Amino acid sequence: MMRLTTRFAGLLLGLGLAARAGAAPLKDVKRPATNDFILRAAAAEADAVAQRHGMQVVARLAASPDGDGRSVVLVRAAPGAAPEAVLQEVRGGEPGVLDIEAVVLASLPETGSEVKLDQRTRAILGAVADRTETALGTQRLWTAYVRQPAADLLRLAEANQSYLGAGVVAVIDTGVDPTHPVLRDALVPGYDFTRDQPGTASEWDDLLDQRTRAILGQQAGTPLAGASGTRLGAAATVILNSSSSQIDPATVPPDFGHGTMVAGVIHRVAPGAKIMPLKAFNANGEASLFDVVQAIYYAVDHGAKVVNMSFSVGAFSAELLRAVNYAARKGVTCVASAGNDGQQTIVYPAALGDAIGVASTTVRDYLSDFSNAGGDLVTLAAPGEDVITTYPGGGWAMVSGTSFSAPWVSGAVALFVDKNHAAQQPSRTNYFLAVDALAHSLPVHGAGHALSGRGRLDVKQALDGLETP
Repeated sequence: MMRLTTRFAGLLLGLGLAARAGAAPLKDVKRPATNDFILRAAAAEADAVAQRHGMQVVARLAASPDGDGRSVVLVRAAPGAAPEAVLQEVRGGEPGVLDIEAVVLASLPETGSEVKLDQRTRAILGAVADRTETALGTQRLWTAYVRQPAADLLRLAEANQSYLGAGVVAVIDTGVDPTHPVLRDALVPGYDFTRDQPGTASEWDDLLDQRTRAILGQQAGTPLAGASGTRLGAAATVILNSSSSQIDPATVPPDFGHGTMVAGVIHRVAPGAKIMPLKAFNANGEASLFDVVQAIYYAVDHGAKVVNMSFSVGAFSAELLRAVNYAARKGVTCVASAGNDGQQTIVYPAALGDAIGVASTTVRDYLSDFSNAGGDLVTLAAPGEDVITTYPGGGWAMVSGTSFSAPWVSGAVALFVDKNHAAQQPSRTNYFLAVDALAHSLPVHGAGHALSGRGRLDVKQALDGLETP
């Protein structure tokens, strides 16, 4: 399956043109403070091209992804240079240049959303009030995470009777909490592209207020007695114990914890899969498109079978398209959130033909009011309201947004990897087979039915429909 807009873009790229596909951006596209561009040129000429046009080579992709001897480099023009003039100058006078594009900022859907996400303080405590105690250390919270309404709706208990997930799911996000007791044994080494260093890709590096770090670091095993649901950041209502309830939300960046929360949803679906944290976003919810592109290639080249992308870019990018297409050619499934502006629009990478764009639904199978939708954007829908997941410091949060719909689908694909391993066909799971299996879904009710792609994910039904020899 390939959406029309991206099929057209791919055709133009095949002709060597810098295609610009899709509808006009929903919001003004932001650029970084530095005047950066992504240049794709013959490897022997990239540095010389930059020098001739007064630009500095800042970074390079580790390898040439197109196999044709071209390098992909990040170059920086003088602060006062007009981007349109730079693009026109380089494209017009350099035969060794395949393409150049201005770097824009990707954003997390919950950051600055024009649609209010209803993070109800009462909901997070009410959701766990009738759960039985368990022996797993966090009273009813663990049980609430495992048995939450979204998990029941997706039939995860039935699916996990046979498959717990396998392979590596890369999470391009704000990083993770590497010490969270639920996640720490599921993590493999990742990379922090914001600091250019391999390792844990920890979210804690972005939380500069030491008092807040200390308080949140004591949240493991938060008891319900005396606990409160406190709104922290753009996406989360966090369970805090009585000694922690005095945290000033202003000391917590708006998207601190986003990656840990996304990873927690994936782990709930596929606890046997490994998670590779790739930190391209800071805790303010922004990332350079170059770091995002680097992260996709890194994920594919380091063994990921699934790439979760709970973020969006408001303008088409040829380099983002090439990276997602590279993943698909290597048998890797890319899953992306549709965005939270409550409109029929186009955002990327969800709208790309080789990505699975995911909208949000309620637990009653209606399209969420905040979810973007439409046939050119959405492949599938999944629950994205009042999702219970992990939060840094060993804690728990309730979240809403399409960022938390996409990881249900990413986790489902990790279950496909497990099933294919069991069938001794590990190479049989890729984007195309995943889409076919995910098409075994359920209808979305109401007017959202025609705007929600194949329908709402049913994990058990998708597993049963996965093609195996």
